Amino acid sequence: GSTTSAWRGHKLEQTTSKGLRGQLHHKKNGVGARQLREHDIISLDSIKLRDTAVSDHHGDTDVRNLEVPSTFSGRELGRKDRNKMNKETDTTNSDKKKGRGKNTGNIKKVRKRKKLPTIADYSPSNEAGIRDSQAFTVVAEPSSATQSPITTVLFQITDFKGKSSDWIEVPEVAKDKYQISIDGFRKHKGTKWTYQMLVQDASGKKSTTGAITVIVNGVGDDNDNFVDDAEMTPPAPAQEMRQQLVTDKNWPYGGNIQFATGKILFEFRGQGDFVCSGTLVMDGNNGLSPNKSNGRSIIQTAAHCVYNDVLKEFATKAMFIPDQVSTKGEVSNTDCNDDKLGCWKLSFGVVASGWAEATFPDNVAYDYAYYVVHDNPATHSGGYLRGLTGILDHDIDAVKLDFDHRSQDFTYALGYSSEHDPNFRYCSMDQSTIYGVSWYENLWLDRCGLGGGASGGGWIYGMDDNGVGTLYSVNSWGFDDKTGMAGPSLNTRHGSHAECLFQKALTADDPGREGGYVVNC
Repeated sequence: GSTTSAWRGHKLEQTTSKGLRGQLHHKKNGVGARQLREHDIISLDSIKLRDTAVSDHHGDTDVRNLEVPSTFSGRELGRKDRNKMNKETDTTNSDKKKGRGKNTGNIKKVRKRKKLPTIADYSPSNEAGIRDSQAFTVVAEPSSATQSPITTVLFQITDFKGKSSDWIEVPEVAKDKYQISIDGFRKHKGTKWTYQMLVQDASGKKSTTGAITVIVNGVGDDNDNFVDDAEMTPPAPAQEMRQQLVTDKNWPYGGNIQFATGKILFEFRGQGDFVCSGTLVMDGNNGLSPNKSNGRSIIQTAAHCVYNDVLKEFATKAMFIPDQVSTKGEVSNTDCNDDKLGCWKLSFGVVASGWAEATFPDNVAYDYAYYVVHDNPATHSGGYLRGLTGILDHDIDAVKLDFDHRSQDFTYALGYSSEHDPNFRYCSMDQSTIYGVSWYENLWLDRCGLGGGASGGGWIYGMDDNGVGTLYSVNSWGFDDKTGMAGPSLNTRHGSHAECLFQKALTADDPGREGGYVVNC
């Protein structure tokens, strides 16, 4: 055992307002407006794909050679528009019909192409590999003959089953450079997709890249190294992540766990900006499957991130920021527009009476809790990823929860240590146990160096290379004078009340100003 003063553990990481908000000087004087090279990211899941053919033409061409849907860029093409397009693009055929000869027709075709907008470059190139989050870019310039300015650039993507999206408008991110980013390819590792860009100028002339084939290589982003252009097989089943000892590093793998784990900001009695971590967990079949129709989302965290056992009250102004590492800011701040997925207001908390009625360290066995978020877009704000619904467990895949875990498995503990803000940190090692107090055997990661702010972050076993695993404990406490992280057991058969609290979180009404429920299980 140890005296209370020797524990660094459940103390909440408190940052000053200045530290939490970070350096916001770049927001002043209008400088915080969208920068020239910034662009939004579209979630692949938000793009509707339908059965349709995609043009296999390459190089500059006119719209007649493209199977453009009748609606694009929010404007329906009427019969007059279509007739105008056909008239504009029928020069070569009409020349032939008038008996001007084959050679003359070819000259006319070349002259016409000189009047089309120029596609100077595009990426990714044909048969290139792409990653989970990928930018698609085209450099489009006015025709040297007409100098008619570019007015519209459109993008279309086709999946490995041949289903295509509608045409999506592409923003200009720099002079003559148009770029659109899509996130979510990780589910389709090893498959081939095609995309194409269509460029239109002020005179209505159009050029296209044609259909460009790309190969999905897996988790990562478009700055990662690509594999070679060898033929790829359909997606292989996810493999368990290679087990290696890590004491405290930035999480490099992305994947589902990065999306589902977030930073929790909150106050007590209007004082301080406290920081913890939490994980969106499945809320169907007792935590073993998702339930997106029950009107709420559930976040697993530590009890000391929900209820102050000294003040005897629930946290206020609590906010959950998933995937906070993807912030546009240099450090954490309270601008939800800087965050990839935005922020969610936490509706209420649920803790055990064993936590609330005692004080630390006598209550370490109960240092687990739940936050509830109503499935209402009004609870959500910000987010620069396109296609967000504002409903937490619709926008993010939740993590499986295990109330019956017994064995001492290889474990990944994750969270947002404030000393490394805004990085997402982890440790990984074999789990053991420790008696922090003489009467309770805590779970223990003896070389884990996660710091304050990581409290409440999940302990995951069976992690695969897509960042999918099962949560069975949370970061709780450690010692001041040595490394290590303790976690409470969530195992019902071993006496944990976590499953009881979870059921309360699933069914309880919002208590309003009370802030939550103290449950005697």
